Amino acid sequence: MRPSPQPSWPGAEGTGAPGTSATKPATSPSPKALTDQQRTESMKTVSSWGAILLVPTLIGSIYGMNFSHMPELDWRYGYPMALGLMAASAMVLYIVFKRRDWL
Repeated sequence: MRPSPQPSWPGAEGTGAPGTSATKPATSPSPKALTDQQRTESMKTVSSWGAILLVPTLIGSIYGMNFSHMPELDWRYGYPMALGLMAASAMVLYIVFKRRDWL
């Protein structure tokens, strides 16, 4: 059996058939690829915390507008309900992002 011909252009070493001595050695990821991966991970974390803080801020902003016709304002537990809703929404988002390994 005749060996397969090797390409003759520069940088073509190591492009032979698998299992031959001309196979390309394993390379480690480039520094740019590692930096991009780290940036992606940090963006996931920052985006997660931004989403977690968005919902309670939105709820607090709506209640801070001092509307006179909000039924919750006349309830005895309206204020604790709003605080509970903020805490629950933040906790649900925290659990979701933690399970997806974004935090």
